[in-house]
Amino acid sequence: MLNSHVFPFVEESLEASDGIDIFCRYKSITSPDGVVLVIHGFGENQALYEGYGEMLSQQNLAPYFIDLRGHGKTPGEKGQLASTEQVLDDLELIVARIETHFPNKPIIGMGHEVGAVYLARFVQSNKRKFAGLFLSRIPWHWESTSTQRTMKPLLRMFGPVASHFLPKHDEMNELSFSMPVPLLDVIEIEADCLRLVNKADEIYCSLFLFCGKLIENKEQQFFDSVCSFSKEIVTSEAGLNGVELQKQALDWFDRVIRAELAEKRDGAIETSDDPSLDSWQ
Repeated sequence: MLNSHVFPFVEESLEASDGIDIFCRYKSITSPDGVVLVIHGFGENQALYEGYGEMLSQQNLAPYFIDLRGHGKTPGEKGQLASTEQVLDDLELIVARIETHFPNKPIIGMGHEVGAVYLARFVQSNKRKFAGLFLSRIPWHWESTSTQRTMKPLLRMFGPVASHFLPKHDEMNELSFSMPVPLLDVIEIEADCLRLVNKADEIYCSLFLFCGKLIENKEQQFFDSVCSFSKEIVTSEAGLNGVELQKQALDWFDRVIRAELAEKRDGAIETSDDPSLDSWQ
């Protein structure tokens, strides 16, 4: 086990295609077994997961955190999400930087809520990039205010105009803010979740799906359709920054990811239908 304090956090900003600086934070471990890209949920930021970063680094895994647009230290309108396509472009830039810092190291994605959606969508379009996905509480049905729910059919038609009439909120603190998810964002994320289900067979890497108290039909359908040699689904009330989930993740890394990497190194996986394995060194 490593002394995580030997490797302090390093901060950097990556300039996105539209000039926005994406705030990132990582531990520059000299020779990690892998890199864990952690993406927070709506209203959170990377600072909430600093303790988890220490746990990962003690296991010789390099944590890499980002602040989504409009969250934490990344510019953007607070309480609103960027378009999914813009976030996927940001992730392309971020993964390229991770590969520069940690060449030939496997990347594992960990996402909570909307962060889980972004990671899964990214892997669907970039199958060779990730060795595994640990997804927590995918928002298959996001709740908005009762007024917004009533307006939902109209917003689908007149979203760009109607968005100017939605209430603004600024209740926030250093680590998170609490407010209803804007309905235009709800609509887009729901569409993304539908794409996850419809194209689940385009995900080949190992999967750990952390659900709520009950497994929803879409959740089960998504899980069943993922084309992975290794996949697990667990129910719990915890969130990604909960101690229970962090322990589940570390256990999964040891049982699944390390074992698959060892098989790859030993030449046990010479050929595979899983294209995500081709990028492991």
